[in-house]
Amino acid sequence: MADRAAEQYAILVGRGDRGDAQARLEAVRVAQEEVRRQATIERDDAVFQRSLEKLEAAKGPAGRRAALRDGLADLEQPAMRERLKLEASKVEVQAVLDKVDGLKTAAAKRRHLLAALEAIRSDDVPDELQAQQIHWLEAALSDLGEE
Repeated sequence: MADRAAEQYAILVGRGDRGDAQARLEAVRVAQEEVRRQATIERDDAVFQRSLEKLEAAKGPAGRRAALRDGLADLEQPAMRERLKLEASKVEVQAVLDKVDGLKTAAAKRRHLLAALEAIRSDDVPDELQAQQIHWLEAALSDLGEE
């Protein structure tokens, strides 16, 4: 595409149509940029899906952290990185809630829930984006107080 634009530019400049040539070059540049942008979006969508699958399939916190780290390294768009962090947070909270369901004592349950709340509040995802997960953990803690 760039070669074709260069050829057209040379032809138009040779005919004295310099302004037209520059306009065409700019149109080609804009089209190329759009192709690159679209390719980045498609690539990031695929990386996001693959990373989310790895997060959900991971057996423990270390596996989930590794899947998140790898996914973040491969994503180019900041918005997609934030989205992956948010999804990782949801997966982690669900894993904690599932684990807490299997624990016998209220003290062990409370310890795990408090640790999860501390982790979610100290990560780099804004709490307003994680409000639902915080609510789930706080509700589970509240339910412990009622038992």
